[in-house]
Amino acid sequence: MSCPCTIMFLQSCFKTIISVIAIFQCYIVCLGFVCFRNSGVNPRLLDEEELQRQLEERQHQIVAYRMYREEVEKMRIQERIERNLLKKKQLELCEQMQVWERTYRQICQQTG
Repeated sequence: MSCPCTIMFLQSCFKTIISVIAIFQCYIVCLGFVCFRNSGVNPRLLDEEELQRQLEERQHQIVAYRMYREEVEKMRIQERIERNLLKKKQLELCEQMQVWERTYRQICQQTG
């Protein structure tokens, strides 16, 4: 009969090994012009043109994402400015209403 500590240690090691294998299966490992995807799949040879095309595609995606982020940031800035303007207008309206209320009360006291 095995020691329970040994069994637990082996189970822990086994789980670690499984997780490491899963991580390596998820990553793309590029070595020179040979690109291996998922260790269970046959290697796929990429020539210079294909590598260049993939690089250009990634760069295009990065540029498109940056442009999108800039637009989002501009929209957020504009929305913040509009919210601040609305707050100022609301404060001015509240102040004006307080002035009207004071004036109305004064008029009521004078006539009452």
